[in-house]
Amino acid sequence: MNSTLTPRQATILDSLIRLHVDTAQPVGSSAIAEKDGIVASAATIRNEMAELEEMGYLKSPHTSAGRVPTEAAYRYYVKNSTTPLSMPQVEERRFREIEQHYHELDVRIRQIAKAVAEFSAEGVFLAFGKDDLYYTGLSNLFAQPEFREQQDLVEMGQVIDHLDEAIARVFGTNSDDSVTVLLGSENPFGSNCGVILVRCAVANGGDGVFGILGPTRMDYRTNIARVERVRNCVSQP
Repeated sequence: MNSTLTPRQATILDSLIRLHVDTAQPVGSSAIAEKDGIVASAATIRNEMAELEEMGYLKSPHTSAGRVPTEAAYRYYVKNSTTPLSMPQVEERRFREIEQHYHELDVRIRQIAKAVAEFSAEGVFLAFGKDDLYYTGLSNLFAQPEFREQQDLVEMGQVIDHLDEAIARVFGTNSDDSVTVLLGSENPFGSNCGVILVRCAVANGGDGVFGILGPTRMDYRTNIARVERVRNCVSQP
């Protein structure tokens, strides 16, 4: 983990982010104290959270005593979290079924995209060129708590209206097959969103970009595992 955080601070931050991802609510010290692997009292955790806030990793909503992660916290989590990259077994079974039953590449890829949108509850897109786009699951975004306020809905609507332009901008960002995470101010889809991208070498000899689009509060570790699995799946003949 990053040397700027003590091991306990890193564990607390990791737990807080995972709790916030699951609940979309501010997280208090008592909830973290109940997590496995946390050997500290609620009072000690509260003090550590105050320090994490001073360091810029947490912020306090005005209406709650709990705290939520900042953009810096999510960046730290993506880069340093020790949470394993893994998908639930039910998803792995679905991927295998798709690979076995859909032999036509275009159909297989679209079935994969639909499955990822279903399991992640996020928006999913595929780009095989600036003018060859496919996306699904965008309605999932409007069900997220972050986009229930009028202004947030308007901003997300604008993102969707210009989705093809944003995808065209990111199409050239991945020169290799590594996973790229863009969030906050660096994200062309919007500052209140996160996107996970991977370039795929497609079995027919072409290549494309697969992405998962969601709120900044998304399950990055599981979604990274999903896009890596997609990359392997679409490269098969």
